[in-house]
Amino acid sequence: MLRIIIAITAIISLFVLSAQTERPIVYTYDGSGVYKGQKRAHMSQREPGKIIQGANETLVQPPTPGIDETAKFDPRNKQWSLIEDHRDKLMYSTANGRAKHVEEAGAIPEGYTLKSVPVGCKFCEWDSTKNDWVENNVARTNAQNETDRLQSFWDDPEKKNLESMLNDSTAQAVRDYYVSNFPSLTQAEAHFLASMLMMFQKDNR
Repeated sequence: MLRIIIAITAIISLFVLSAQTERPIVYTYDGSGVYKGQKRAHMSQREPGKIIQGANETLVQPPTPGIDETAKFDPRNKQWSLIEDHRDKLMYSTANGRAKHVEEAGAIPEGYTLKSVPVGCKFCEWDSTKNDWVENNVARTNAQNETDRLQSFWDDPEKKNLESMLNDSTAQAVRDYYVSNFPSLTQAEAHFLASMLMMFQKDNR
């Protein structure tokens, strides 16, 4: 009797294992159709061989994505397609170069690029015809001319007394304000603006 029970148990175990092995694979996707993963299908216990398919699941196998790609499913046509996938990367505004994380799969939105502004390129602007950042030579020249003008201002002996004003904590706060709120200003330009403000305040006391 014991041998019969053991034999029956072994047969049942083999049947269950076989049933689990034969369960088809279903492929899952999120609310927008972007591929999430795969798993074994749930089978109906009342109707042998019937697959219980959940929401956002399909038996259609997705294509193999390439680099920076993922699959997206169209439930209406029951077809997969490959789309760009740059999630977890940084994209940069072509208007000001500021970075933000890519959160959704798909093409990079208009007004952004995956190319960062080159280090040290203070006067770079986005050139859509070249699909790259290029330096604005006019802006660079104007800035250099302004820097030279400021340097000439500080070289004037009559303005040397302004240096002492910058030791004042208020002047330092003003200079810090310009530096933090106007990142395009150089230290010399912030220095100049703070000094001029302090001189104006002194003359109007």
